[in-house]
Amino acid sequence: MAGLDELLLNETKTTLEKGQDTTEIRRRLVQFENAQSRKNANLQLNIAKCYFEEAKSEVGSERKNKLIEAEVWIKKSLATFVLFDALVTKGKILGLKISESKNDWDDAQWALEAYNTLLDAEKINKEDDDVLLMRGIMMFYASGMNWVERNGAKAFCPASRTIINESSFEKTISILKKCKTNRIEKYYYLANCYDKIKNKKKAIRCYNILLETKAKNLFESEFKALGRAELKELKKR
Repeated sequence: MAGLDELLLNETKTTLEKGQDTTEIRRRLVQFENAQSRKNANLQLNIAKCYFEEAKSEVGSERKNKLIEAEVWIKKSLATFVLFDALVTKGKILGLKISESKNDWDDAQWALEAYNTLLDAEKINKEDDDVLLMRGIMMFYASGMNWVERNGAKAFCPASRTIINESSFEKTISILKKCKTNRIEKYYYLANCYDKIKNKKKAIRCYNILLETKAKNLFESEFKALGRAELKELKKR
């Protein structure tokens, strides 16, 4: 039995051969192609997600290699059809790449790409928890920039001027608190923000929530270890 694509192509061939109006058949072809593109993009997205999850349970070169594969597949997905979930996943992949990198130039390039990805995702749904977390993390780092770093970043990426000019640890807290997810990263950055504005009590509370949250993978365990060390130092002050 012929598939839908074969039947549609045969019908198109007949329409063209008979010199009939092609408006309707063209509309159906476009609908079919869009549906196929979305299906293929979703498959590629899920392959990227699998590699990303595997990367978070690896270390060193193994994590790096998994991230490379994740990035290859997420680029394929976005080139096939732009899905909101794919934009969010790309942002997560870039975030992990930055955290693993020790090269300032690479970090700057990936941060620019991550920011542009965030802007694309916000056009679709700026209230999504993952999108809010991405913006909160970016604003946290922008808030910590000194005058030289801020001006350099704005010159390198003019599109980042808004987030850099508007950034503060108080605004970062507001964004992160809107995020309903209980991910370890959220509490880590909230704790750091409260520490930056000298609210020791709330910083300790966020660190404690972080430490009480079960790590799902090695990456989250690393965050917990970092938070545990920072909490220990904070209590000494």
